Amino acid sequence: MDSIIINIGDEILDGDILNTNAQYISRNLKDINISVKRNHVIKDEISSIVEITKKSLKDSDIVIITGGLGPTDDDITREAVSKALNYNLYLDKILLQDLELIFSKNNYIMTKNNIKQAYRIENATIIPNEKGTAPGMFIKKNNKYIFLLPGPPKELKPMFDRIVEKYLQNLSKKKIYSKIIKTIGIGESQLEEKIKPYFNDNIKIGTYAYNGIVDIKVTSYNNILSNAKENVDKFVENINIEKFIWGYNDDTLEKIVFNLLKKHKLKIGFAESLTGGLISSNLTKLSGISEVFPLSLITYSNESKINLLDVKKLTLQNHGAVSEKVALEMCTGLINKYGLDISLSVTGIAGPTGNTKNKPIGLVYIGIADKNNDICKKIILNGDRIHIQNKTSLYAFNELRKFLIKKYE
Repeated sequence: MDSIIINIGDEILDGDILNTNAQYISRNLKDINISVKRNHVIKDEISSIVEITKKSLKDSDIVIITGGLGPTDDDITREAVSKALNYNLYLDKILLQDLELIFSKNNYIMTKNNIKQAYRIENATIIPNEKGTAPGMFIKKNNKYIFLLPGPPKELKPMFDRIVEKYLQNLSKKKIYSKIIKTIGIGESQLEEKIKPYFNDNIKIGTYAYNGIVDIKVTSYNNILSNAKENVDKFVENINIEKFIWGYNDDTLEKIVFNLLKKHKLKIGFAESLTGGLISSNLTKLSGISEVFPLSLITYSNESKINLLDVKKLTLQNHGAVSEKVALEMCTGLINKYGLDISLSVTGIAGPTGNTKNKPIGLVYIGIADKNNDICKKIILNGDRIHIQNKTSLYAFNELRKFLIKKYE
């Protein structure tokens, strides 16, 4: 089946916001074997939306329209699509009651213009919006499928995942099974060379690189779901990249580390320099983290390293703040001074200044210690300051994951 995506909004055309919805929908449609013929961005103008909707319905089986379902004057998608389909647009009293209830529950004042969001296109099935006030809609006409979804990604994504993708998947006779393999420490092109000998006609492979991580998405389509799963499992078993794999599907490095710490009843603390609290922030996004994480220190200056972590002045003078010796003294000082079971430290040069001939931008030392062992990992990362900080956080969690598995599993 073919699809066309239409994104509505002057703010997208003007470059004020990034059109992440198109990427998200296209990628998910590909995973369920629906091709995207075109992707349009249209201004907030009824005649333009009517014209592109009519043309898209002639050219494809599925039309997905995003944006323009809000309460303001420039939110005109309902009006335009009803006109394109030659269907009436009417006020749905049940939708209006639901809308009033949302505002009441959240102690918001419902202004008159919000009533617009309770208008429904004739013959449309409502798609509930669990994250906002504008419901989506689904309309089938002449064996064509039209979906209207809100523009904000936090509203669109759960709606697409929960309703739209499952509906479209059921239109296909073939069953789909996918698995995501998460890797770190190897580039995308090098990884592809390693797994390419195992490619076959029974699977589709997609690789996605971000912040030093490469995901491999393996998908199989088959009339029988168990056969599709077998095709994927066979590929995963055969590829020889175990040392780069850290997780699968919805795993995150932070969650894996959290689960290992919780399993072994370990308390951990961080001493961060170049990341300035980013590693701690990423860990504390997980609910219940206080069970294993009592302490974090940002020790950016040499003085804070000395006063808070007992790093020796002589070590700093002889080796510099960005060094293996200092990273190790940071994490052992954290253990000894604050009574922790495990500690992690990071020190490095995020740039764009601060580098020397022997210490380039992107040089990072990751120290990890418990009461009996300590290790230090030296890495050199590329990218700008923000990329280096983000990659440092991911690599730190990966080194921590490996340490915990080796010492405690």
